[in-house]
Amino acid sequence: MTDKKKTDKIDENMKKAASSIGKALARSQVKLEKTRRQAVKKAGEMVDKVSHSAEQALNRTAPKISQTKNDTSGTRRGPSSRFSGRGKKSVIDSIGLLAGEVLAYLEENEEIGLSKMVNVMKNRGNSEAMAFGSIGWLAREGKITISKDGKKISIR
Repeated sequence: MTDKKKTDKIDENMKKAASSIGKALARSQVKLEKTRRQAVKKAGEMVDKVSHSAEQALNRTAPKISQTKNDTSGTRRGPSSRFSGRGKKSVIDSIGLLAGEVLAYLEENEEIGLSKMVNVMKNRGNSEAMAFGSIGWLAREGKITISKDGKKISIR
């Protein structure tokens, strides 16, 4: 066989292989699209089912909630805390919750000036003391670092 014939044979085999690969890819894309449609349909059915279940649960509990809300006997109150009266959120709980907000804010903004962070928390309705308490909480837990000059905080 001559070199020309060998080259032509190789080219023909390469074209056949490329054609086979192209057809296989097309089939796999069709299967992928079919599977995607099935997954979307199934997810929709699951959402509908969960929504229906949640609606039924709400319909069962709404009268109980309304009854509890209208109960003025004083027998239904929240848990007590050693730092607050019955049913009130304690200072410790409030600082812990605010610390979570500070940490979430830092995760989005990386490093921020300390005074700016305090202002952000004050703008959300918290006192300056609560803001500093939550920052101290996070520093004590080792979750944030405060710059040496004390002007910036960041996640550790």
